[in-house]
Amino acid sequence: MPARHDYAGGLFRFGRHEEAEPLARRVPADRTRLQDPEHPLTLSATSLTARVAHGLGRIDEAIGIMEELSERRARVLGHEHPRPAHDRAWGAA
Repeated sequence: MPARHDYAGGLFRFGRHEEAEPLARRVPADRTRLQDPEHPLTLSATSLTARVAHGLGRIDEAIGIMEELSERRARVLGHEHPRPAHDRAWGAA
């Protein structure tokens, strides 16, 4: 899974969003199945899914993913942690 996540992230960074999308969707699904939906690595992989959706121009989908992610991170890390606040700001931008 880490290799798929890294590969999807690399594709995303090089603007190859269409190629990154299937991997970016598969990794959080695999992590949820094997670990937990609120495991930190699952949350990180979910963030990549949102960024890829944004890169593909699916802004509403990306915002929805980031809003859900922010709520999940707040439950795990606490509302005062900077990550959920960053997610909320990203979704509001």
